[in-house]
Amino acid sequence: MPHPTVVVAMSGGIDSSYTAAILKEQGYRVIGMTMVPVSGMEPVVEQARRVACALGIEHVRVDCTEAFHQHIITPFCDAYRHGMTPNPCVQCNDTIKFGVLLQQAEACGADFFATGHYARILRASSSLLHLLPGTDPRKDQSYFLYRLDQRRLAKILMPLGTWRKEDVREYVRRNGLPVSLGHESQDVCFLAGKSYGAFLEEYMDQHPAAGPILDRNGTVLGEHRGLIYYTIGQRRGIGIAAREPLYVVALDASRNAVIVGSNKDLSHDRFTVRDVQWISGYAPREPV
Repeated sequence: MPHPTVVVAMSGGIDSSYTAAILKEQGYRVIGMTMVPVSGMEPVVEQARRVACALGIEHVRVDCTEAFHQHIITPFCDAYRHGMTPNPCVQCNDTIKFGVLLQQAEACGADFFATGHYARILRASSSLLHLLPGTDPRKDQSYFLYRLDQRRLAKILMPLGTWRKEDVREYVRRNGLPVSLGHESQDVCFLAGKSYGAFLEEYMDQHPAAGPILDRNGTVLGEHRGLIYYTIGQRRGIGIAAREPLYVVALDASRNAVIVGSNKDLSHDRFTVRDVQWISGYAPREPV
């Protein structure tokens, strides 16, 4: 009986390299797949290819630039333009990694698709899968994956869910994989070293306009240099002297205004959510 085939999303980093190695160890036929979301990613592709070569597995490159621009970069810029602070990784997991790449894996005839996320999938019954946090609370990434549904969860493997980061590093070191064990970047991948502001200025069709910085009563305290440079909860870089620390408490795109207040002004007892995803496929009967 042939071994099941799994496609592993590979970046050439520690986590995806471990994922590919451990699945090969477990007897899977492993194919490495690296996505190219924006130009300038060839060093990442080459690093993933080196790891795949060291493991003796096939490696393929998938150009996702068109889909990435449509589903990730354009909404990212639009959100900042309207005074919001988006999380592009959530959308990328939904539409690119577990969208475009998963479709490519299925087209290759793969039985499963694996990633290096620190999360777990638990089969509660023959028809119900649960998405659970990774056992290492310092590395849990399950919250990035809330858009996944039952159909996709049934195709996904996440071997890192029960591992600690230090154990993954030790495995990679012990097995001599050609991976840097140094500092991990926490930046959004497509920024390519740019600041958020510099990236947004490059991709937006107009230079961000300066506007007023207001207190909660509407008093003008100063001038900001563009909404894209501010996010709710920010303290540094506001540029206004005050008797107590000031924080960004709201961004009003309709007035192009940054609203500042005290730390207690950041607290709220209610909020609105949208794009709710019930992983089970149905809403709970009890109040949430």
